[in-house]
Amino acid sequence: MLTAAVTCGAMALQPAVAQAGTTPVITTGTINGANWKAEVPANWNGTVLLWNHGIRLPTSTDRSAEIAPTGSDGSAAAALLARGYALLGSSYRSQGFAVRDAVNDDLALLAAFKTSHPGRVTRTLVWGASLGGLITETLAEERPTLFAGAAPGCGVLAGAVPIADQTLDSALMVKAIMLPTLKVGGYTSDADAAAAATAVKNGILSLLGNPATSTGAAGRVLAIATLQGLPYQTESFNGRTIGSFVGAAAQGVITQASAQILNSRDSIKKSGGVVATNVGTSYLAKANVEAVNRFQSLGLPGSLLRSYAATIDSRVTRVAASATARAAARLNGAPTGKLVIPVVTMHTEFDPFVTAGNEAIFAKRVAALGTGARVLQLYVAPPVYADRTATGGGAPYGAGHCVFTTRQWLAQLDTLTTFIAHGKAAAVTAVNSIWAADGAPGLNRTFTPIQWTSTAR
Repeated sequence: MLTAAVTCGAMALQPAVAQAGTTPVITTGTINGANWKAEVPANWNGTVLLWNHGIRLPTSTDRSAEIAPTGSDGSAAAALLARGYALLGSSYRSQGFAVRDAVNDDLALLAAFKTSHPGRVTRTLVWGASLGGLITETLAEERPTLFAGAAPGCGVLAGAVPIADQTLDSALMVKAIMLPTLKVGGYTSDADAAAAATAVKNGILSLLGNPATSTGAAGRVLAIATLQGLPYQTESFNGRTIGSFVGAAAQGVITQASAQILNSRDSIKKSGGVVATNVGTSYLAKANVEAVNRFQSLGLPGSLLRSYAATIDSRVTRVAASATARAAARLNGAPTGKLVIPVVTMHTEFDPFVTAGNEAIFAKRVAALGTGARVLQLYVAPPVYADRTATGGGAPYGAGHCVFTTRQWLAQLDTLTTFIAHGKAAAVTAVNSIWAADGAPGLNRTFTPIQWTSTAR
C-alpha cells in the first residue's frame, strides 16, 4: 500500500504504482484533515462508487476511511472490485452529525480523484449508510451533475432537525414517566453526557427487571415506543411474545434517548445553540388512530395509551430551541425530495433508531414535488429468527439499524444501475429478478412503514 499525502494546498492525488495481476491499486491520504482511501481494480470499468459511512460519536478516535458497506456477512469491497468498480471513501474531517463537513470532503476527494485519473472516470455513483445515507441524499440533491445516481441505505431521510426532535422526545418521555431524575441537556462534559446515557439504559432495564416494577415499566416503555413510531421488533427481539415486544420497545427507546444525549454537546457546538425542541408538541396527539391500533394489537387498551400520553403532556419538560441553531442544523441535512437523478433507497422494516418512518416522510416530500419517477424505495424483511441470547440468535437482516447482508447492498446497487440505464419502470419490473440473481433475500415490495409525523424541517 502506498500513501499519497494531500493537503489543503495540494489537492491532486498521487496514485500508487500499478501492481501486477488483478491486485487493486490502493491509495490513501488526507484532504483538509479528512483521511481518504481509494481502490482501483485492474479491470476498472470507469465507474466510481463513492461510499459514505455512518455516524461516529463525537468522542470517537476512529479516523479510518471506509470504501464500501459491510453487511452482516462481511464486506462488499471484494465483490465490487471484481465487478470492475473503483471504490472511494472519506473519514470526514469531523465526527458526530457531520453532514456538511462530509459533503465538502466528498466533493474535494472526488475532484482530486478525477484529476489524478484524467479522462478515466466515466460516471460516479454515491451511496452510504445511516448518516451516510443522509450525506448521499444531500449530494444527490445539491450536486446532481456530479452523479449518475444515488443509493441511500437506512438513511436519515427526514433530515437533521426532525430526528433531533424525535430523539429528544424519546429522552424526555423517559424522564416524564419512567426516570424522573434523568438529566436531559445541560451536560458539562462528554463524561457527564455518557453518564446520563448509561443512566437511561440501566434505569429502564432495572425497572423492567424488578418484579415490583416490571409490569408498570413494560406498559410505559411500550407506550413510549408506540407514540414514537418505534418498532416492536428489532435485530435482537423477534416480537413473537409479549416479553420480546417489551425488549424490542426498550431497545428502541434506549437507542434513541441515548443518541440524543451522546450527541447533544456536539450538536450545540456545530449549530451554535440548542437544535431540538418539544415546545408546542402535543403528546396526546401522538396517540392517534394508528398508534392506538398498534397498542391494542398487543392486547393493551387504547385508553391506557391515551392516559400515558396525557400524563406525559402534563409532566414533560419543555425544551426551547434556538431558531438560528435550527437553521444551521438544516445545513447538516434537510432532504427536500427535489431530484433530477435516479435514487434507490433501502431500509430494514424494523429499524429502532433511524425508523422506516424516515422513508415515509421522504416519500411525502417527493410526492409533493412530483419527482416520484426518480425515486424507488426498497424494504427488507427479516427471516424467522430467535431472540438474541448469550448463546446466539438475532436477525441476520431486515430488523435493526442498517442490518443488511452484503448481497442486499449489491442488489440495491444493481437496482440503481438498472434504473439509470432503463428508467424507473424497468427497474420496478426487474427488481425481483435483480435481487434473485444477486442471491439477496428479504425484499418486501408491499411493506408500509409506521407513519412518523414530523412538521420540523
